[in-house]
Amino acid sequence: MNKLRSHAVGLVLLAGVVAAGQGTRSSGLAEFIQQLPVLEEPAPEFLKGPYVQNVTPSSVVIMWQSADSLAGLVAYGPSEALGDTIRERAARTLHEVKIEDLRPDASYYYRVISGGRASEMGSFRTAVPRGEAFSFAVYGDSQNGPFPHRAISERVLQRRPHFVLRTGDLVERGSVEKQWDLIYFRPAARLIRHAAVFAALGNHEHHARQFFDYFSLPGNEQWYSFDYGNAHFVALDSDLRYLREGSEQIHWLEKDLAASRADWKIVFFHHPPFTASMRYYTADRLARQRLLHPILEKYDVDLVFSGHDHNYERTRPIVSRGGRQPVTYVVCGNGGAKMRYIRTREWTAHAERTHGFVLVEVEGLRLRLEAWSVDGRKMDELVIDKSDSARWREYCRSAVIHETIADPDSVIRLMEKADDLRDEDNWAEAIPYFERAYRADTTCVEALAGLAECYAGMDSIAKAVSLAMLAIAKEPNLPDPYEVLVEVHTRLGQFDQALDWAMRWSKVEPDVPDAYQAMAEVHEKQARYRSALNALRRALQIWPSEADLYFELAKICEKLGDREAALAAYRRGLWWYWEESENDAVRRARERVQKLGLRSQ
Repeated sequence: MNKLRSHAVGLVLLAGVVAAGQGTRSSGLAEFIQQLPVLEEPAPEFLKGPYVQNVTPSSVVIMWQSADSLAGLVAYGPSEALGDTIRERAARTLHEVKIEDLRPDASYYYRVISGGRASEMGSFRTAVPRGEAFSFAVYGDSQNGPFPHRAISERVLQRRPHFVLRTGDLVERGSVEKQWDLIYFRPAARLIRHAAVFAALGNHEHHARQFFDYFSLPGNEQWYSFDYGNAHFVALDSDLRYLREGSEQIHWLEKDLAASRADWKIVFFHHPPFTASMRYYTADRLARQRLLHPILEKYDVDLVFSGHDHNYERTRPIVSRGGRQPVTYVVCGNGGAKMRYIRTREWTAHAERTHGFVLVEVEGLRLRLEAWSVDGRKMDELVIDKSDSARWREYCRSAVIHETIADPDSVIRLMEKADDLRDEDNWAEAIPYFERAYRADTTCVEALAGLAECYAGMDSIAKAVSLAMLAIAKEPNLPDPYEVLVEVHTRLGQFDQALDWAMRWSKVEPDVPDAYQAMAEVHEKQARYRSALNALRRALQIWPSEADLYFELAKICEKLGDREAALAAYRRGLWWYWEESENDAVRRARERVQKLGLRSQ
């Protein structure tokens, strides 16, 4: 639906809007903008880090990045008095220092000296030996949400896990340095200073060199495994170019799992084979499921963690007929990115649209999984107890038989064709495919929403409204039909109805700014600029890191003659802009900053 309601920012002032004498009036908006949160600028000696990597029972890697090429020093020891040091032999900007000959299951402190400046005190704990209890946290998809990510990382740090698994999409685009700063390193700075992170590649990393530069991981770093305590962990690259039958990665995976004698086998990667969210109707999901599940089951994998869909979901155990041991799949793509629509399927044990993380505690043959929300609420819990035969049998009996899961192959083909045509604005061509998909699967409300969008695109307003209303009646939590209704009522000049549907939309997606941004656009069409400002203020309170919101706010401030607020908004928007290349909105924002800055002198 994004193509129907443009998010582009028009920065050209409308002549005659500002009355004489308004040019210097202040509305308090400049102060509001200045009070919105930002992320602290790092010292040049520590552009990133220091942070902990690749912890083992006897070693650890400490990394950091400096602005200038220099040789640093790491001081470490069992107490804050430290005592031992390792000095780099050569100057560099990206530093990777390995500390060896450490004791297993021991706590250490460390501090980095870089360019004459000392870092804050960090700490780490070496890996436990087999048989000792340990815990780890899991989350994915911080992607475009630095402030939710920061809140989640602080919650994780409070629980003091031994290490952290990340299921991909750490940033929006892996080749953009600014995103690594603003989305990953600064929000997670305190957590990664004390806990090693083992990351899997997501599609948004795009296999960029930065992922391989900024992480020190086992193996080839694209896919790898490691043992921790009595568990074996495997990270995969779930890009289908590398994950297919007969591929190098699949051969490696089978060999690796077959060789492990660990009590627990845990696999993590980005794309979920089982998801009840927006990617249920995708062929790629089925391809991964059909390739991976038989392998994971064959080699007694217990848990699989994924991301990609921005929500939390845990499946019931899933096992094939005659299989020895079921696999439980967990989607934890709720690590900071904008949340998405979630429903349930026949395999779903629990699902929520809530930012948060997973904490897993392993004690011998007993494993406890807890899903926590960012506000500290326990959302879900699972205990797998192999030491208690009765509980283990009960867990296995609760499994869904894999062969009974009715995967919608024909509907997927229709939906993917329809989506491709719709994305190219080929509304009329897309409609028959959406219609056939809905006839084949009347639970596919996504097809109804797609039809509503297509008819809206063709100006068949009555049909669009009828289909959008039907989609909402069948699934009130799907946001797309609300957006259709806002767009068509706005187009008809029915602004009160448009605002009413936007308000309902905001209740469906209270954690993203889109509905309030739509309200601002409706108000602006009516020249109700104060109301538009209020809507944008609310949007920025929800998501204060979105550059386009600041640009829209600046445009309206200029229309109201508030140059101080406009200048502050343009500057803050430029500070947050992190795309790979500049667009017209950014170039115009730079022009306005220059002109407004000169006029304010």
